[in-house]
Amino acid sequence: MHPTHPSMSYPPLLFPQELVDLIIEHAAEDTGSLLSCALTCSSFYPASRRSLFSQIELDMHTKPNVMSYSARLNHALTRNPHLLPLIKSVVVKRMFAHERGSPCFLQQDSDSLEILLKLSHLRQLTLVGHIHKDWALLPPNLRTIIASICHSARLEHLTIDSLSNFPAYLLSSCMSLRQVELTSMSTLCHDSFSTIPNRISLESLTLNYSDAFGLTKFVNWMFQTGCNVDLSRLRRLIVNVRRQHAYSWCVLASKTPFLEELEFSVIVPASSSPATSNVYRDIELTSFTSIRYLSINFRIQDPCDCDSLSWVIPQLLRSIPVSSPIERLVLSFSPVPSLRLNKESEKAPPRKIDIPVARRNFRDLRSCEIHLSGIKAKVESHLAEILKTFFVSKP
Repeated sequence: MHPTHPSMSYPPLLFPQELVDLIIEHAAEDTGSLLSCALTCSSFYPASRRSLFSQIELDMHTKPNVMSYSARLNHALTRNPHLLPLIKSVVVKRMFAHERGSPCFLQQDSDSLEILLKLSHLRQLTLVGHIHKDWALLPPNLRTIIASICHSARLEHLTIDSLSNFPAYLLSSCMSLRQVELTSMSTLCHDSFSTIPNRISLESLTLNYSDAFGLTKFVNWMFQTGCNVDLSRLRRLIVNVRRQHAYSWCVLASKTPFLEELEFSVIVPASSSPATSNVYRDIELTSFTSIRYLSINFRIQDPCDCDSLSWVIPQLLRSIPVSSPIERLVLSFSPVPSLRLNKESEKAPPRKIDIPVARRNFRDLRSCEIHLSGIKAKVESHLAEILKTFFVSKP
């Protein structure tokens, strides 16, 4: 509308709040659509603003374009302090230098640090470091700010990605912590424990490692005297070790009596491997008596080997009690990552096969999904026969 033209006397459009909430919820992950909604009609402005500012990313890199974004965001939050309580999640990334010849850490962006200091309503914090980089190499002021956030009574979800030796006492100092994710070789430093007497009751725990060392270290820490992290209310456990046999997580069953969702990975050895006879000896699923969703990621050492699959899969599935309340079972098959020669197959989405299930296997089982990625056609057909034999009732 031209500014010199008289304004129209039509009343503003009014949308039912239910419709506004539905549209905003549908576009929650699409920033462009949210901005369009906010600029189109005043009815959409408050709701879209909550979604637009619910999560932000802070880049510690000091390149001009990054600093310009941080400066604009800091300026906007300074002029509009009412936006600060809307920010519930923050991702802090590029805390280290990636370039060869750079110092051990970058000169941190001052605007990003100021923004972090202002965020007193955070519920989720994600720290993205760099592989083999240590927590001690972070700038001292950034470590201090992160520590203050961890001591907040509001923080519920903590993700540590590619950061070594994160202090365990900081994790156990998060008084309201409910979800923890340790990914990409992230490890904890267990030298000391939190002096806060309260117990941290986790509901979701995700552990992703390349080898068994970090996983074993975390499990040992859980059983140390003085550890105040309680898993008795844990509902969801995800454990993935990409390249090694690691079953130490099974001992957590004694600490998770109400676990409902379990996902873990196992290595399927070549039939000629010396470990073939006892590779699954330490897997004990009988103690997980309340699982409703079970996902097993089979990582195959020899993509052309069919013999090992013939006994490995039935042996593992039979270790699950028939009385288990499992309703959904997902079995994924892929080569061990180091053996993947075709990078295009890594990017391709896995193929999905639905297997009809029989109640003779598990009393409450409703669906069984098979996901295949990078598997040879010969192995795929053999695998389908094995699973059908196990799941489909004989006439």
